[in-house]
Amino acid sequence: MLYSLADEVQVWLYNEEQELEQFFETHQVPFTTLTAGPFMAMFANIVSLDISMRVLDRVILEKS
Repeated sequence: MLYSLADEVQVWLYNEEQELEQFFETHQVPFTTLTAGPFMAMFANIVSLDISMRVLDRVILEKS
């Protein structure tokens, strides 16, 4: 779901700043990967470690 959120941000950002899309394409920067990092950091800093570990377990082990 994090990557789909990043995709929505990308579409919104490209609609607002069309030159930005060309910049990312020219420099071959993967926008989704670039934006996923800050979202992951925000998640890691807001949620307690115990809950973060449970979520990580579900994502990795149960794929849900």
